[in-house]
Amino acid sequence: MDTYVLNGITIAPILDNRREIKSGSYPVKIRVTYKRDR
Repeated sequence: MDTYVLNGITIAPILDNRREIKSGSYPVKIRVTYKRDR
């Protein structure tokens, strides 16, 4: 998946394939990192 970086802030979507939703898809989690601190 794509990662977006701007001024030391990184936003990365992560596909959480540990659990499946009723529709058969998986949830997407958003990881935000600022100056390498989550």
